[in-house]
Amino acid sequence: MENKSVHARIVIIIGLIIFISWGFSKGEHLDMDSWQILGDRFYTNLQNQDYGGTHVASRYGVTILWMYVIAAGLSKVFILDHILTFRTMVDVSLIVFLLSYVTIVVRGFRVKHSWQILYYVLLSPYVVAGLQLSTPADKFLTWFVALSVVTWVYVLVKNDYRYIVITGVCIACTLLTKPAGLLLVPMLAVITLYYSMVKKTKKFIIPLTKALVIGGLIFYISYPAMWVKPMEVLTSRVSSSAQIAVILPTATDTLSVTGQDWLEYILVFLRVDVIVVCGVCFFAYYFYKKIRRKMILDGIDLIGMAGFVYAMLILMVAFVLYDKEYGYIISERYVVPAVPLLTVFVIEKMVFVKKYLPVMFFINFYRLPAIQWLLRIGIVLLSGSVVGLPIW
Repeated sequence: MENKSVHARIVIIIGLIIFISWGFSKGEHLDMDSWQILGDRFYTNLQNQDYGGTHVASRYGVTILWMYVIAAGLSKVFILDHILTFRTMVDVSLIVFLLSYVTIVVRGFRVKHSWQILYYVLLSPYVVAGLQLSTPADKFLTWFVALSVVTWVYVLVKNDYRYIVITGVCIACTLLTKPAGLLLVPMLAVITLYYSMVKKTKKFIIPLTKALVIGGLIFYISYPAMWVKPMEVLTSRVSSSAQIAVILPTATDTLSVTGQDWLEYILVFLRVDVIVVCGVCFFAYYFYKKIRRKMILDGIDLIGMAGFVYAMLILMVAFVLYDKEYGYIISERYVVPAVPLLTVFVIEKMVFVKKYLPVMFFINFYRLPAIQWLLRIGIVLLSGSVVGLPIW
């Protein structure tokens, strides 16, 4: 009981630091402003029955836009400030998704290091803490991918088919949030195919098909633009030219990784989080050992496999969408959904990594906006000069 109390206090302290960091997160504020503009357009087009106008080619974001519509309704009924209600709903939703993910992992797969997983995900610079590094759409995509994976792995390992519907809903939310959510489909297919092969069964094909059909139907019903121009919606981001056409008009940091050679580009991806480096490298080695010994992967292993596959798929897509004029046009933010998945795997399975966890925690703590701001102020006071701090 005493240990739980200590852990709870640490979580509260981390939460306060993250909350304070919001004051130093210009990127998050600017992006929320753009979502308000998109939300107004979405709401107006719905009211005017201009369903084609609800399509946001650059990122879909339908989950966030529906939240804007709900906030509009709540603000009218309860006489609340519309924008404040919307922003609060977004922030609260992200917290609920985080806690839901950790709860399912802890209760479903009996992890031994639940508090460490929660700490790390909270401090991860692109997932929760570093609000200026990724957008609300990135964060929503991250948690919908993570929830889709853990609920589906629960179906595989526990044979609990009640979770098929939940998985389907999570898949739909993933697809509605960003076009990159399409990578969830091959990722789920890979882990299902592997698990079916080692278990020598075909019984998971129909449940996965059901989950995908549920997800596809909800995606279609929830995206008004799909009712009038489905092919335009589905093909708006399938080539590098289409990608550039939709992101250049509003590009901020989206093209931050362009103009680099392939090695520098991979290093930028790895810089997203230390856990990505550890997870990708160690899962490849771990999986090789399991295959040699003909051992079956458990639930945590499958979650790690999902993170590994997602990271590899994003890199493949990034190289496929390489543009001769603009270079690499897929931002490092796209690899963020792999972080919560690889966090669970690394902290639970990589025994020799655990002694380095304090260093990994320190790196993430150092990257917090509030901490960076305090360090800059301290350097100015001590040396009288402004020094640019390295991200790592």
